[in-house]
Amino acid sequence: MKASPSPTKYAPIVPRIRALLPRLISGERARELIAQASIEEALGLLKDTIYGDAIKSTTLRGIQRDLTSFYMEYLLSLKKFSPKEAYPLIDAFIHEVEAGDLLVLAVYTMTRAGEIPDLVTKNVEWSLPATIAREPEALASFSRFLEYLEGTWAGRYSKLMQSVAASDNPARMNWARLAITASEYSLALDSLDSRLGKPMAAKPLCPLLNWMIASFLVQAKKDSLEARIIDELLVDVPPCGFRAREARAAYEREPAPESLAGVMDEIVKYVKIDVSKDLVEALEEARARARNISLNKALSVYSSYPFHAGLIAAGIVALKINIEDLTTILSGIYLGLKPEEYMPYTTFQ
Repeated sequence: MKASPSPTKYAPIVPRIRALLPRLISGERARELIAQASIEEALGLLKDTIYGDAIKSTTLRGIQRDLTSFYMEYLLSLKKFSPKEAYPLIDAFIHEVEAGDLLVLAVYTMTRAGEIPDLVTKNVEWSLPATIAREPEALASFSRFLEYLEGTWAGRYSKLMQSVAASDNPARMNWARLAITASEYSLALDSLDSRLGKPMAAKPLCPLLNWMIASFLVQAKKDSLEARIIDELLVDVPPCGFRAREARAAYEREPAPESLAGVMDEIVKYVKIDVSKDLVEALEEARARARNISLNKALSVYSSYPFHAGLIAAGIVALKINIEDLTTILSGIYLGLKPEEYMPYTTFQ
């Protein structure tokens, strides 16, 4: 058993995390946003929020990039106030963002089609994707790209990167990012002490992690991913009620993605997929439920004893979900959608 870190090590980070929650977008502010007729008017309502100085663009891609930069810089700032025991936890959320762009670069270096992709982490100069994108040699070929990943956190996913890059199915990038993120969350949880930090961090993380695993398995089944690759990605995380062997057995046993989806609640906690509906719709509904459960658990950790890594996990999860909700709302407004078309996918329902 890992020794519990001294509570005093977390003292510098506690006020920073505790000050975050009141500054996030509330349900009331969300309702004000969806009443706006244009993206410019909506952005004007954000000037006095935590995101006011972060969003400088009025294009959809620019807004996404600005919010990503804000989120990534906030995560980096947390490491300056956190004990080293919490670094893997914070890094897992950084890696979640980086994974998407790394998969994009993997496909680009394999196909060499068109210009260098417009990365969402482009303005985060210290991020791994942005660093690689600045190196022409790293983008010269897929093999050179993999060489640049060696020695980084992403190096352990080289086989998955190759599987994605060699596929002509663009949907493979979606479930591959879920698999990488679930693995990173799992490793981060495993690195924490088991007395307090791990169980408290698991509360907000497990609903998200288990949904990612379930969605990854179902989508991978639909894409006929070889089971051996799954073995390299799924990590046992006892606090989350997940067992990799059982998941692997179900993946091989069930004949179709729909039947696999139907037994997910037997494999992972918090996840139940309604197989009577369209599979894509059912997975989105399961994701919405997982996000709501995760946010509620994060808020409960907020109000508990704070001197442990669980408070950091709760703060990051609350911010991550808030940014995702805000992105969904601003995207809906930008695209001229009706609120009922996008609000069900937020926690402001």
